Amino acid sequence: MKVGMIFECADEGPDIKVCAHLAKRIRPDITVVPDALGNKRYMLVECGESAAALLADGCEKVLIIWDLYPSFKRNEDPCLHRDRDLIFESLAEADVDLGRVELICIEAELETWLVAEYRAVRDVIRKWSPKANIGRLKKMTQANDPKVQLERLFENHIGRPYLPYRDAELIVQAIPDLRRLRRVPSFRRFETKLTT
Repeated sequence: MKVGMIFECADEGPDIKVCAHLAKRIRPDITVVPDALGNKRYMLVECGESAAALLADGCEKVLIIWDLYPSFKRNEDPCLHRDRDLIFESLAEADVDLGRVELICIEAELETWLVAEYRAVRDVIRKWSPKANIGRLKKMTQANDPKVQLERLFENHIGRPYLPYRDAELIVQAIPDLRRLRRVPSFRRFETKLTT
């Protein structure tokens, strides 16, 4: 199964690494074709052209994956409905078959998925700080800033901040199973859209 995925990150960004890894665990037969559109503002308005190109390239479906936080408009609170409206406008302008596109908004951001599995976070931190005591991170999955929370954990235990381009991939590779991740609604949606 060939699936296009559109992201709001740079090429080889953490979103791509995490989602491609999880997609392979969910569906080993999958081929992920990523398209990194840079930042959220650009992704919301340019995803239509990207989706059209991915479908024309033979992808069976396209997943548009973005973080709810932060808002690309700094003076406004994040709004899922506004984001969706912009995405649907872009898809309509590019004349994309909506039946082949799925939207996955991660509330609050990609790191929500990573902190859902505290054992993986603990194991990665213990590579540098073997005695680090990391308990369940349930409150972090409900926070609007799980990336900041991870930065604090890394800073407190190993003396440096969380580095998404390196550490996100290490954490996702250390996830032993998907059971805890399935408690996060956006991850359940991601899994469902890859299996139906």
